[in-house]
Amino acid sequence: MRQAIQMQSSEDITIGRAFEEFINEKKVMKLSPASIRCYSNNFKDFTRFIPDDTLCADITNKTVFQFIEFLQIRNPSIQTTSINSAVRHLRAILYNFMEKGYTENFKIKLLKCEKPLKETYTEFELERLLKKPDKNKCSFADYRNWVIVCYLLGTGNRLDTLHNLKNQGY
Repeated sequence: MRQAIQMQSSEDITIGRAFEEFINEKKVMKLSPASIRCYSNNFKDFTRFIPDDTLCADITNKTVFQFIEFLQIRNPSIQTTSINSAVRHLRAILYNFMEKGYTENFKIKLLKCEKPLKETYTEFELERLLKKPDKNKCSFADYRNWVIVCYLLGTGNRLDTLHNLKNQGY
């Protein structure tokens, strides 16, 4: 038996209800559980700032700026990159609301932040890291580490992907 779907006017849909729709869409699109969790956690932070029974139509660019201020006040030592991460997730959610006509269209910008320079390997370190070890003379750990480095460089995968690899017994 089919359930009757209650239609709500786009003017009176709450951010909580719109977020439920957003998450259901992402689940249907087969997003990873980790991605779903990220969206949910970031939305929880947003609903600490503004209640989830707030109407979508009331969300504006000013709301996003006030949310950023809220994050900064709540945690004065928060890094700009952390705020931008929260804003990126919120932006994806709010742009979805905008697509559906629940919220007026507006642009959400990230904060400017200077990226710290990462220390790179020296030529000597790179040569040592990429030199194939002699299987007969090296330890298992040395050979394993060389294989892992080559895999990561060759595929561009991240450590989490490497961690999730399973031995299929071949």
